[in-house]
Amino acid sequence: MLLPASDAGSPELLNQDLADKAYNNDHLEHDALRIEQLSQYFTSCQCELSKTGVTRQLLWQEYLALYPDGYSYSRYCYHLKLHLKKSDVSMHLEYQPVDMIMIDFAGKKQHYVDVTTGEYIECQVFVAILPYSGLIFCKAVHSQQTADFTTCINSMLKYYGGAPSTILCDNLKTAVIRPSR
Repeated sequence: MLLPASDAGSPELLNQDLADKAYNNDHLEHDALRIEQLSQYFTSCQCELSKTGVTRQLLWQEYLALYPDGYSYSRYCYHLKLHLKKSDVSMHLEYQPVDMIMIDFAGKKQHYVDVTTGEYIECQVFVAILPYSGLIFCKAVHSQQTADFTTCINSMLKYYGGAPSTILCDNLKTAVIRPSR
């Protein structure tokens, strides 16, 4: 029971002591320090995550090397997600049905194994998406040459069952001879 305000002084002090014991404020101060360290680490290594071969797991291991009493992997990923959400700029785009198809070849070359010889064969992966529905089409071909590109376009249009008003490509080597505004 709290005493009236006229008897102030010691009851408030007792209440503060009780709150410190009940809520373990030392732990909160320690956690605030860990969050601050994590935030500083995120700002210093934010560009690293966009590099090829750098994973969240790798960054977490580096973080633990710097701060041995740091967060577990799941908490690290949770805080990283919040940090990236605050720093990432995004824009929502509206699309109309069958208005366009976006096409491109995937970044790195892929491989498949010829079952008869056991040989690894390089291939390019053609990817197309209908942005309104999110329906994706993929096809592996040997190269990005014009013949393979037209095969991919024909297969894509057969798969989708028609042609849109626009096919948007992102500077395909096969489709763009010279970039121009």
